[in-house]
Formats: sequence, structure tokens, C-alpha cells
Amino acid sequence: LGIAREGDVALLLSYSGETAELLSVNKALGQMGVKTIAITKCLDNSLARGCDLSISIGTHEEVDANRLAPTASAVAMMAAGDALAVVLSDRMGFTKKDFARHHPGGSLGKILRNEDF
Repeated sequence: LGIAREGDVALLLSYSGETAELLSVNKALGQMGVKTIAITKCLDNSLARGCDLSISIGTHEEVDANRLAPTASAVAMMAAGDALAVVLSDRMGFTKKDFARHHPGGSLGKILRNEDF
């Protein structure tokens, strides 16, 4: 919360939408003027109702032996977050040049450093 400020957007992930820590964080972010997006299993929970925007990933049966650990639901949340990032970067006109500037390291950065923009 220390670096969040008005005009920022925070993505809050909770399968149940009832995680006490995230409900407290969401309240604090709202008081700071930070917009919030929830990704939860459904839209009928405290977090989804308390955020500015909510995305439902639906219910998922977890794949660990006890059917408890966030496995399938974690993958679904990651996919929803990736889809949101792709749509936003497209709408913002994020280019290869922007990517190279913000991600100069690693194998992608190495490839992009060799491109002529």
C-alpha cells in the first residue's frame, strides 16, 4: 500500500472473494483513490461487490489430491489477468519499442535490443 496512489489501479485476486486481508486492502485502496479490479469465482461475494470492476472466472475443481490447493483456479486467474493485460496494452497502443524500453533484460530484451524501431 505504501506506493499506491490516487489514479492507480490494483488487481485483487481471491477465489472465494471473502479473504479478510484483501477486503481490508480493498477498503484502504478505495480511501486512497485507487481503483480496484477483483478476479473471483463469481460476482456474488464481498470483494467483487466492493471493487470498481469485477471479473468472474467461474468455479473450478482443484486438481491436487485433496481438491483444496489453488491449482485450477490459480491457472484460471492467471489467464484472466493475462487477457486483461493483453487487451489493455492493445488499447494503450503498447509497441515493441515500449516493451524493449520497459523490459531490457532477459531473452526477449536481447531480441528486441537488436531490432531497429
